[in-house]
Amino acid sequence: MKNKNYYRHGDLSFHPIEKLPEGLKKVKHKGKFVLALGEHTGHKHVITASRQALEILQDDTGKFYLNIKAVAKVSHEEHDTITFAPGFYQMEHEREFDYFLGEVARVQD
Repeated sequence: MKNKNYYRHGDLSFHPIEKLPEGLKKVKHKGKFVLALGEHTGHKHVITASRQALEILQDDTGKFYLNIKAVAKVSHEEHDTITFAPGFYQMEHEREFDYFLGEVARVQD
């Protein structure tokens, strides 16, 4: 794998992958796209890049994949902005285990 850069941004993580899965749908954007919206705060994780430098894709479950060809940045009101190295990434939401309920749930912002 060329790119081994793993990124974490608040309750989101971005994992480098060798190639994009089959059957993904392209997501239209104009160089700026909200990857995640805070359920409680309304804060946003926003990716910014030129349209040519960024391809955003989504699978049938709603999971995002990124094809970053040049500089792309993710910003949020409560976190430092991060800059991505070119490559393919799979975005994940942080999860937590509730020992009292015996359930895994997505962390909410």
